[in-house]
Amino acid sequence: MMPLKRLRDNGYTVTLLPVDSKGLINPDDVKKTIKKDTILISIMHANNETGMIQPINEISKIARDKEILFHSDGAQCVGKIETNMDSLGVDLYTVAGHKLYAPKGVGAIFLKGGVKISPFCIGAGHEKGIRPGTENTIGIAGFGKACEIAKRDFAERYNHNKLLTSRIYESFLSNLSIKLNGSINGCLPNTLNVSIKGISANELVYKLKDKVALSSGSACHSGVCKPSPVLKAMCLSDEDALSAIRISTGKENSLEDINLALEAIYNFIQIGYKKK
Repeated sequence: MMPLKRLRDNGYTVTLLPVDSKGLINPDDVKKTIKKDTILISIMHANNETGMIQPINEISKIARDKEILFHSDGAQCVGKIETNMDSLGVDLYTVAGHKLYAPKGVGAIFLKGGVKISPFCIGAGHEKGIRPGTENTIGIAGFGKACEIAKRDFAERYNHNKLLTSRIYESFLSNLSIKLNGSINGCLPNTLNVSIKGISANELVYKLKDKVALSSGSACHSGVCKPSPVLKAMCLSDEDALSAIRISTGKENSLEDINLALEAIYNFIQIGYKKK
């Protein structure tokens, strides 16, 4: 959200689109929001907290019909779902290397032919004048190799992650205190977000940190926790949003890892209820 705040501070009008209870944008809302002076549409391809995949193809058609540049943030998607630029129809697409096992600190931006952008800082003419400064050669080479491997192993990784998240989802279905935020359909193969009634997500993450790496979307400062804006936009109550955790799987995880993680989570839930 910080780039949008910077644009507003510089005099641009920024319009935020609503999402439904699953966290999805309605393409009709995009169409209704466009003004005569709209110059850019920017939509995250898949959300980092819920894993929900936005209807990028439909939105790109709207942008193209209106002759408006369309950017999508694909940090969560490359290597996990199909990301063919021609099929997506985007003008700009950004990628984070470490999300597909490349070294941290390197990324990429796709620019459709004819699309030009200004550098975010001024200096030498590195990287076609877009980003001045000596290139991170080792990082770039690692990123390229990671992309090569991700393409080679795409089907295997997809099916592996889907198997693991399905195991988690099926386990949670039988527990009435756990509710999925989003949908098992139309989400990334490696990401689930759930609310666990009656627990503090931040406390769960902290207590289990030596057993399983989880994350919560809430931010705590000076002892006060604020619920995730992503989950609040999906109309979750503060209680549900503050009890939400994100579970992500990866190529190195096994079914045994998942079973151990589930056991740790269920043990925490039982202890939490006993306290009450």
